[in-house]
Amino acid sequence: SLNLLLCHIKGWTRHGSFCYQIGSEEKTFEDANQDCLRKDSHLINVANRFENAFLTSLVGMRPERYFWIGLSNKEQKETFVWTNSANVRFTHFGPGMPGTIHEQPNNYNGVELCGEIYSYNLKWNDRHCESLSSWICQIHKGTSPTLPRLLTSHCKSWRE
Repeated sequence: SLNLLLCHIKGWTRHGSFCYQIGSEEKTFEDANQDCLRKDSHLINVANRFENAFLTSLVGMRPERYFWIGLSNKEQKETFVWTNSANVRFTHFGPGMPGTIHEQPNNYNGVELCGEIYSYNLKWNDRHCESLSSWICQIHKGTSPTLPRLLTSHCKSWRE
């Protein structure tokens, strides 16, 4: 079926109603978001603690340290939103002392407006959107991502 086909495309992992793909290089938040959009997907939005548990299992043993998730407060600094416009109903920011740079999210120096998961403690963090990080795309299973087009050759048939 198409649902199974999607998650069997190289690099996509199925969990629940979605398939996930980790970016292959580091990009800024916006470049990572554009990469997901080119695949008809979006940066991951984490709906609940169960999906967050899967997310931590997905990134926990990888060598990369930072992974963009689709969370930002670029438009209104007081309000986080998901890049796919879904309401933010769950967060998993790291703990810290209130009022210190360790409290998350802290918008340190007024420039940390994009969300990431940090593989060291598997908590969320706000980070400067121009920082380079890996990222996670998410697509509803059953939706076919846009795949890179194969270059076609204008070679003559081997019979000619």
